[in-house]
Amino acid sequence: MVYLAGLDIHDLLRKLPLSHSQGVEGLVWLTTFAGVYRGFRSHSKTHRRLHGKHGSETGVSAPHADAGNIGERPPVPLLVKLLSPVVHVGIIITPAVYLVGTAYYRLEQPEWFSNWSLPDAGLTVGKFAALRTVACVANYGVLYLLKRVKQQIHVAAAAEKPTIPEEGPYSVVRHPMAAATVLGQVSYALMWWNSIPLAAAALSLLYLTVQIPHEEYVTEADLIKGPQYIEYKKKVTSRLIPYIW
Repeated sequence: MVYLAGLDIHDLLRKLPLSHSQGVEGLVWLTTFAGVYRGFRSHSKTHRRLHGKHGSETGVSAPHADAGNIGERPPVPLLVKLLSPVVHVGIIITPAVYLVGTAYYRLEQPEWFSNWSLPDAGLTVGKFAALRTVACVANYGVLYLLKRVKQQIHVAAAAEKPTIPEEGPYSVVRHPMAAATVLGQVSYALMWWNSIPLAAAALSLLYLTVQIPHEEYVTEADLIKGPQYIEYKKKVTSRLIPYIW
């Protein structure tokens, strides 16, 4: 028996008008909603300050990176132009579809959505629920990472002289916000136990493999930030994935 304030927790759970699977789905739904809510709230607060400087609040930089201190702006790669709107819309639409569909079916995933489920891998009900719960905790960790990165960006942007953040997540990879966004998509796949977020993550990675080199090229050409960024690249050698790329 598990007691909290003298109450039998197991007995309380048995009396809830939800099945075990609905209870787990409810936790996943709330975690997803909390992440989406915090993302939109953060975006509404900082959109004006960041617009046109550090990309979008989705964490995947937009193709119009800041290049105010260079001459002619380098052309944006065609693949970046084509994929940018698709990737950014996907980051928003994917969790929205899950939230609306699962809420409509009373904390059960729609059949068409569950058809894209990951293999069960022979997991028991308890282990399956535990894995999805751990994924929810990991998703909160990703949200915290995004918050830290945004704080560092705000501090660097508010400085009298433009600076390149080098501490915290920026000491591990040069594009931690983009990395956190991809990690968030992977955590969604485990939370929902669904392959759709993995497809979105793969598309994001394809986009970033073209967009990040272009963004870094523009930054290095900047008369003020360029020398700082070149030195920063010597300290932090990984762009997105530590020791890999």
